[in-house]
Amino acid sequence: AAVYSTCALLFDLQVAIYSIIYSAVYSIVVDKIHLQNINSSVMIFTKQENLYKKIIENLRRGTTYWKGTGGYTQTDTYVIVTVLSKYEIQQLKQLLTAEDPHAFIIVNNDLEIIGNYELRL
Repeated sequence: AAVYSTCALLFDLQVAIYSIIYSAVYSIVVDKIHLQNINSSVMIFTKQENLYKKIIENLRRGTTYWKGTGGYTQTDTYVIVTVLSKYEIQQLKQLLTAEDPHAFIIVNNDLEIIGNYELRL
């Protein structure tokens, strides 16, 4: 009887360990897929005219940009608009920190997109 209870305890311990590992892996995968499917629109205000090219090259996302004037400073500025997955926002922040640490960024989450937008998994 002692051998049976020891084997049953080891079996239950194995099941518990495998369940924990499964739950952890499953949570990571679901979280990664979920974050990639949350879209964000991003507006960037910068003094650097060619910053939009860096976004296209590094993130492979389309941009629209135009020249504007700061309401407070009355100086020329460039406005860049792009749509990214939430997963790509960190890459954009790193790029902007390296290229223009003074850029002003507005991120809008939970965006519905209709048109030519590549969903990446």
